Amino acid sequence: MKRILSITLIILAVLLCFSGCVREYEPNDEIHTTCEGVFITVESIDESGKFPILEVVWHNETEKTVTFGLWYTIEYLNGGEWKNIQIADFAVPEIALMIEPDNTARESYTTKHFYMLRKGEYRIRMEFYIQDEEPVSGSTWASFSIS
Repeated sequence: MKRILSITLIILAVLLCFSGCVREYEPNDEIHTTCEGVFITVESIDESGKFPILEVVWHNETEKTVTFGLWYTIEYLNGGEWKNIQIADFAVPEIALMIEPDNTARESYTTKHFYMLRKGEYRIRMEFYIQDEEPVSGSTWASFSIS
């Protein structure tokens, strides 16, 4: 079963490299996405352990099923530019997760592999795919602060 999901995710990724978002969406202060109707929000940050854990909610406000994996990156706002702060490669299971139309999903993401010792503005960024006649790829991100 895992192998089938992995193969499906790889095929989707290859097919989606050649497609773009049908309706581009201009990010605002609350919602950051390249495709209207699919976005994430940081619900909370658990700082009780050695590395903060981000509790993220995926929102699918479209009429299509959305697929996403567990890959993500964290960036730091430095001098007006977002910089990737990954300090170590890490393995991410190749799992395809799905959100049905007009639904949400919750996932937890560790900051263990990112340099987050500074106070400031950060964002978590992820990719997704909208299942349609022609699959559509997009990205979404949510900002958060560490003080």
